[in-house]
Amino acid sequence: KLGDYSSKIKEIINSLPYNAIITTDAGNHTVFTGMLKKCSLPKTIISSHSMGTMGFGLPASIGVKFGCLDYGIDREVVLISGDGGFQMNIQELGVIAENNLKILMVVMKNNKLNVFGDIKNPNFNKIADAYGIDNAYVEGIDEIEENVKSYLKNKNPYLMVVECKDENLPKPFT
Repeated sequence: KLGDYSSKIKEIINSLPYNAIITTDAGNHTVFTGMLKKCSLPKTIISSHSMGTMGFGLPASIGVKFGCLDYGIDREVVLISGDGGFQMNIQELGVIAENNLKILMVVMKNNKLNVFGDIKNPNFNKIADAYGIDNAYVEGIDEIEENVKSYLKNKNPYLMVVECKDENLPKPFT
């Protein structure tokens, strides 16, 4: 059975076009995205594969988006990041805003660095406002699809901060 965190990741994935390119960095979101996303095309998930590279996802999404624009690839680019990893390169929001890169940035906010401890987060929505980036704060799973659809209809970057409860990672099969 899926918990709050993984259920919200699943809802995000299910609300996206099948060919969306998802970037992640290190954290629970990477494990749940890898488990729940059915990849029907190559290069659908761009990840550091949990090699401890927190902060990889945001700049990776920028590189993927520029690559799509340069080569005429018409696919949505989506970052799914944890709150800790997102903070590692949060200044890259300036690049996204300056170039008006249509990227859906999802921050899974559980106020934890996995087993390493709790963290205090800034108000990500106010930071997005400061960069002129459209954004939403999501608490309930029922708010996810409408926010993703709103992003898909527009041509602007969008930050969606998803409040979620911590959830243990699944144990490997033995």
